[in-house]
Amino acid sequence: MALSRLVRKQKKTSSAKELIESAMRQAIGEYPPMRPDDWVRISSLGALCPREQVLRARFNVPKKVGISPDLGFTFEFGHDVHYMMQNKVMPATGKIVGSWRCVWCGEIYGSIRGEGLVPRPDRCIRCGGIAGEQTRINNRPVEHERSESFLFVEEWVGNYEHMIGGSPDGYYVDGDVKSFTPDDVVILEFKGAADGTYVKFEKAPDFMHVIQAQCYMWITGFKRSKIIYINKGNTDLAGIAEHDIVYDPETITMVTNAVKQLRAGLVGGPVPAREACSNSGCPRAKACDVSKQCFSGDF
Repeated sequence: MALSRLVRKQKKTSSAKELIESAMRQAIGEYPPMRPDDWVRISSLGALCPREQVLRARFNVPKKVGISPDLGFTFEFGHDVHYMMQNKVMPATGKIVGSWRCVWCGEIYGSIRGEGLVPRPDRCIRCGGIAGEQTRINNRPVEHERSESFLFVEEWVGNYEHMIGGSPDGYYVDGDVKSFTPDDVVILEFKGAADGTYVKFEKAPDFMHVIQAQCYMWITGFKRSKIIYINKGNTDLAGIAEHDIVYDPETITMVTNAVKQLRAGLVGGPVPAREACSNSGCPRAKACDVSKQCFSGDF
């Protein structure tokens, strides 16, 4: 029987593409202006405009947040990159350490805020799960070559003085994982990139990503970081670029000063100076909800 006949006779069903589009679409929501006791996410610091946040608070202008199905789909690819590197590729090297959760019973191993970072466990002391296990028969572990029995936990870290926090993507040991010191630990940041942006990131890391890496080094105390870009349009190793970042105290001073200005303005202090936009016609100013107030000359 010809394939064309089978395809032609198939009963028409709901469009899978439409269902996916519906799942990826997020309704535009409104978030209230920042409050003085709100934490600042490390991932947002590179694009933070203290002046904008203070003016939003002064004039009670909420931030509208929503993403298109296309952008939502792109974000999901980025999440997949993280999962692949944290739970499949890097654990296979035997060099990644962190906090791990047993998928069978939920037991947690390792913590940067407690017992310290540890390699992926070989066996769960609570339920008997083994690192090579992906399934069970008669409630007994069945070994496989690639493991997902222990999942990497992106632990939150934060600086309570400035209320800045976030979750690093991973920790790599540049040495022996059985006897490493803080100097051996390299913080990992995985970033997915489309063809066009990857070409730029291959030459130099993005400013916002460098700020992230610097803040994670500052808070954890580790002095080395590596930003790894993965080209989503290239599925071989040629689509991987990496940049080594060393701790820079001056960058942290710049970040903390900006956050101090932000918090001072939120409690009635001066509105921070305009730094992100040179004029009202720049792209960021055009997209800003408080551009009119910012360029009014009143602040």
